[in-house]
Amino acid sequence: MFISSPVVVYILPHHHPERSCSHAYVVLYSLYSTMKNKYSQKHFLAYSLVALMLVVAAIFVLEKSRLTNFIKDPFYKPQSEANSSVSDSTLKSKADIASTNTDSGNTSKNTGDVPVSATTTININSVIQSDGMITYDAAVVNPGDNGTCSAVFTKDGSKPVTRVSNTHSDECGPVSIPELEFESVGMWTLTLRYYTNEAQAIATKTVEVH
Repeated sequence: MFISSPVVVYILPHHHPERSCSHAYVVLYSLYSTMKNKYSQKHFLAYSLVALMLVVAAIFVLEKSRLTNFIKDPFYKPQSEANSSVSDSTLKSKADIASTNTDSGNTSKNTGDVPVSATTTININSVIQSDGMITYDAAVVNPGDNGTCSAVFTKDGSKPVTRVSNTHSDECGPVSIPELEFESVGMWTLTLRYYTNEAQAIATKTVEVH
């Protein structure tokens, strides 16, 4: 049967098959709105059939694309999911590396490889929680020309909180840390290390975070 009506040509967007269904729906709805007032029921049914075929074709293209990718690679993931996995893995690796370097406070040696200084000592003066911050302060005896202060707060089951700073004086601090960086309340152990002249001074203190 020949229908003397305007011909609607719809091309499936092969680059983005996921959008085909929504495009076909728009065509179907437009046809419905137009045909409802201008054409007979016979014409409307014919155009509806065309739109239905477009929807079926869109689904076919989409499923064929997914099936092809699965045959090539059974572990295939959409690009967005793959990027997300890579991003999460990369961020975790960078966080682990940063945590290790910060905890050591020394770029060439681990803390256990640095000898304890016979002349330099460090004393933790105070650790105060106030106005959403945890602030520690320490004094260094015989600090040398310059040094590095490394503070690490630890608690079982929680991620360590670290801070590293350079100093040219006899003080490590005061240094303030947002309390939101502490994953849980309770008793934390502050280990403060001062590095100078290839040696270190160590002090520890138990503090309560509430």
